[in-house]
Amino acid sequence: MDKKVLLFTLGVLMLVSVPTVLAAENYTIFLDSIYSETEAGLSTLLYADCTRDSGDNDGDNVTFTIDGCAFTWNSISEQYEGVTSEATPQTITFNTIDVFASTEFVGETSSINQTVAVTWTTGTLELWQSELANGNWVGGLFDIMFVEITQIGGWSLMMAIFSIGVYNYSGPYAVFAIWMLGWFGFSTQVHGIALIFGVFMTNLGWGLALAKVLIDSRKS
Repeated sequence: MDKKVLLFTLGVLMLVSVPTVLAAENYTIFLDSIYSETEAGLSTLLYADCTRDSGDNDGDNVTFTIDGCAFTWNSISEQYEGVTSEATPQTITFNTIDVFASTEFVGETSSINQTVAVTWTTGTLELWQSELANGNWVGGLFDIMFVEITQIGGWSLMMAIFSIGVYNYSGPYAVFAIWMLGWFGFSTQVHGIALIFGVFMTNLGWGLALAKVLIDSRKS
């Protein structure tokens, strides 16, 4: 092979093998939170939409951290998500980008067009214990009765009404579905003791449904 042809071929191969470096892009971030208020010690889910000026979403090619909360791409929900928690009561506004990185572009820039604030309040149990320690038994009981028991009791009544009607119309399996979906939805809207109770009832629904399936399979 002619040396000039060989050198030309090697040159082309070297050019092809060089990774493409794309020009810098600007990203815009819109933040939101599943809870705007939760109890100290509990976590909340922050989620974000992050797109280039062209409107394209780069999925898991992009990662970023905002005020200490790291965001990664969730391919199921098709959004960027981060979980954060605070041990003490306070309000934090997530509005500062600590780190932003793209595996596709070099020298990219980013900005937040929609910030979000989350308030961590003193937990219901801590408030109750403090009031009891100060001798305020009536205040402590009112906290439990109207904050937690009202949420749990009210939703339990609604679930009982729906469950009876669904059972009469479609049988036990439909009731299990309503039960699990209902308590799961309840758990996403409350926190503290009510949240724990909702998660427990959701798991109980799964357990009862599984037990029903096993019992029916043994009878058949």
